[in-house]
Amino acid sequence: MAIVSSPGMLRLQALVVIAVVVAGRLDRKFSSQPEVAKRIVVDKKLTLTQNYRRLGLTSQLNAPTGGAENKPDDPSNGRQEADSLHLLPSLTSVKMIKPAEMRVERDPATGKILRVIHPENETEEVEIAGRKHRRANPLEDPLNEVGDDVFNNTSLRIHGSTSSSVVVQALERQAALEEEALKKKQPRQQSKREEEWLERLVAKHGDNIIAMVRDTRLNPMQQTEGDIKRRLKKWRGKRGNI
Repeated sequence: MAIVSSPGMLRLQALVVIAVVVAGRLDRKFSSQPEVAKRIVVDKKLTLTQNYRRLGLTSQLNAPTGGAENKPDDPSNGRQEADSLHLLPSLTSVKMIKPAEMRVERDPATGKILRVIHPENETEEVEIAGRKHRRANPLEDPLNEVGDDVFNNTSLRIHGSTSSSVVVQALERQAALEEEALKKKQPRQQSKREEEWLERLVAKHGDNIIAMVRDTRLNPMQQTEGDIKRRLKKWRGKRGNI
């Protein structure tokens, strides 16, 4: 009884024979190079990417677009992105707050705190327009005291106001002169050659401004439609035939 093999079975047998031959050649090749045979070992329990990583290779050159999960013990996992607006402690001035006593002013009806009166600020008052006001310096700016000293100095105050008024008066006079000069300024007048050029355009094309723009002989500088229209309006206004 003859055994009939199908074409698919024959193809499978041929592939098995080729695989056996190739495996034998690889074994002979690696046996002659023991170092290569030791290094190139594929662990079937690992994935392709893990085998490549174990050999110091990469399976793809592009960065991963997903599917890669960070391990909890990864030290790079705990790193946080630096905030560009975050100020380091060394850059900020640390102010030591000392305990002190102060008076609290409450609303008799509701009991809410209306004002906190510091004892060191009770005597610090400034007289403005005949009325006494408490000196406000919540940020404790040292330059605030310098400004108050300058303000309280009568000679400096008079000299400063005089110099500032002189500067303001000079600027006002200069602005008035410039405004008067603008009023007296005459508008630009058309030259004789410009009037002759416009006259030739009108004589040839009449009111067709598009034709004037496209005339390369009379309009060699390629003046635009709007520019020619403005020039014609001024030219006709001067001639009195709008």
